[in-house]
Amino acid sequence: PLSLSAAGPRAADLFPVLGRAGIEATGTVSAEGRADWGERVRSGGRLVVDGLSLAGAGWTVSGIETALEASSLFPLILPEGHLIAIEGLQAGLRFDAGAAAIGVADNRLSVQAMGFGLADGAVVVEPFSVSPGDPEQRLDLEVERVDLARVSEQVAIEGLSVTGLISGTVPLRLSDDTISIDNGVLETVEPGVIRYEASLPEGIAAGDGGIGLLLSAVRDFRYRTLRATLNGRTGDDLTVGIRVEGANPALYEGFPVALNINLTGALDQILRRGLDTLGIADEAGDLIRRQAPQSP
Repeated sequence: PLSLSAAGPRAADLFPVLGRAGIEATGTVSAEGRADWGERVRSGGRLVVDGLSLAGAGWTVSGIETALEASSLFPLILPEGHLIAIEGLQAGLRFDAGAAAIGVADNRLSVQAMGFGLADGAVVVEPFSVSPGDPEQRLDLEVERVDLARVSEQVAIEGLSVTGLISGTVPLRLSDDTISIDNGVLETVEPGVIRYEASLPEGIAAGDGGIGLLLSAVRDFRYRTLRATLNGRTGDDLTVGIRVEGANPALYEGFPVALNINLTGALDQILRRGLDTLGIADEAGDLIRRQAPQSP
């Protein structure tokens, strides 16, 4: 077995493609191969991975376990259906254990299935294939019944709690060192509650006209529907547009309200540090200031 670490040997020294992609690897790998140089070259091999972790620009995959049996080394052929178990994934949010089924043929890696747990729900990657010569790769993520209460615990914004389940699709494009999100859409599959105890800007009281109305609404907002759109790429901002429809039962006898909120944040920082970098608290403070009555 070979133990990879930052102190050496480094994965990038053994696999230059990882170095070019800026990916660091730690863990243990072992490999064996066989070849018959008769009239026809026959070859095969086995790769065992134990506790491998990979880290790239804003993401970490930990606890990779697998045993891959290649039916040919020249060219490389790995029959479909080989399973890879993954302990966890960190990419803006903390994902739970996942797995993938893969194969290699005709110089292409095919992924027949891949998915991770997230907040009592799941994120499933639609089947895809990739070749070293591809200029970019598209991945379609299907979000399935993710618990917003668990997500809001991870985001950990003071005074904010959200309940409900959300599903949808997030299309990703990967090219060189850039990750792009193109027209992602997430929607709740059942009603929920948003509670946000926002602190007031200096000099504004809770009863000041529209500001009191706004604060009363967000302190106990029972939404019927919540829809979020996502667009952005690393090196630029991620833009999240949120539309939520519902009411506060203590406000004007539950008169229905529709709120539209736009949030932005650097996608690189969001991947590294989490969704709190979207500045939700700052956006709420700005909204409060805009709603406050102006002095004559």
